[in-house]
Amino acid sequence: MIKRNKKILSVIMMFIVLLYIFYSYPRYFEESYIGLEYRLGDSEYQREVSVEIKGWYRRRIFRSDNFKGSMTIDDKTLYSVELDIGKDETNLFGREEDTSRYRSFGAIASTKMFEEFTILVYERAGNHQAWSWSSEDGLMISVPADNRERALDLSKRLIGNQLGEGDVVLE
Repeated sequence: MIKRNKKILSVIMMFIVLLYIFYSYPRYFEESYIGLEYRLGDSEYQREVSVEIKGWYRRRIFRSDNFKGSMTIDDKTLYSVELDIGKDETNLFGREEDTSRYRSFGAIASTKMFEEFTILVYERAGNHQAWSWSSEDGLMISVPADNRERALDLSKRLIGNQLGEGDVVLE
């Protein structure tokens, strides 16, 4: 009886380990999206953008999912992008195409497997060399979105709580 229980327990443990390995094993991810670029505080500005994501996606049970690969937004490609997909937004940082220079493109907040995401796009601030983003007139990209209302709703759901309702002007 005890031997039988040990065998059953061993089989269950082996099944759990195999399930974990299958779940967390990195998978190649390649997806193209159409989203909307818009500016906060300027209800007139909006344009369609294409976003292509290629790389390795790893699901995790007790930590944020992880992505390593490249991201192309219209004609700008970032290589060597590494993102932790979790509850908060993370820095969208990568190597620029045809250079060895690394750059922070902005911050990204995403649901699992990039089903929905929004990017806060960093821009040069005036004559300064610094890149920044403002909740008053910042540039945003929301995917998937085909109109400004949907894009704003997506941004509110993904980043509204992290930035605080008083800090974000989403109109």
